[in-house]
Amino acid sequence: MAVPGSLTMTLYLRLITTKEDNEIARKIVESFHSYKPAYRVIGRRINWLIERDGSRNARGTVIGFIGIASAPLFFPKCFIEYLGIEKEYDGVSLHWINLGQMAANWRFAFNEKAEPRDGSKTLSLLAKIAPVEWEKKYGEPLELIITLIGKSRVALVDPEKAGTTYKAANWIYIGKTSGNVMHSNSLRRYKEDGRKKATERWAGSHNVGLAEVKLVFVLPLKNGWKERLLKKKERA
Repeated sequence: MAVPGSLTMTLYLRLITTKEDNEIARKIVESFHSYKPAYRVIGRRINWLIERDGSRNARGTVIGFIGIASAPLFFPKCFIEYLGIEKEYDGVSLHWINLGQMAANWRFAFNEKAEPRDGSKTLSLLAKIAPVEWEKKYGEPLELIITLIGKSRVALVDPEKAGTTYKAANWIYIGKTSGNVMHSNSLRRYKEDGRKKATERWAGSHNVGLAEVKLVFVLPLKNGWKERLLKKKERA
């Protein structure tokens, strides 16, 4: 029988709960994450070590790290269009989206011990485990995960050739970010003071000088996710 938390007996996602495991994860991200080797995130977060031949009762060989965190406050235009609210959206996500019910795949990195197919297997595991751990920790259902993948020349010319690991695990490519430091769509209808504060909040948690075009993938987790993710009240 498969061990809980594993797709087969090959890979296991171990929930990070100790300082020792957290330090292992930090070193993996800083050494092997290709385009943003920073182990820091603001807000909610749940992180796992990826182990080969691990189980709930036995440690395996650590081959990587994956984590989910709070959804971004500012969304790219392609995501708003994917939700189908672009004609009404006022630029303030909190008015429209139950942000506590979606997460971002904020980091995903392997060390030198990983094998080519481990990526899609890990993402398939994440789809099963993340909703359970999210609701257990934060008391809210998890309806969707979003991720932004760093650009490459191939990705920008032909997105169909990019993100193959995510596609193999049934993630959906929905478009690109604009590459702006901040999406202008996110600031629409803010008053001047509100725009300034929003921009400062964003700049305080991002590498402003390193903005780039990224590919956007999403993973809906449950049937009827959109109806539950979109708010019915408090819309501006």
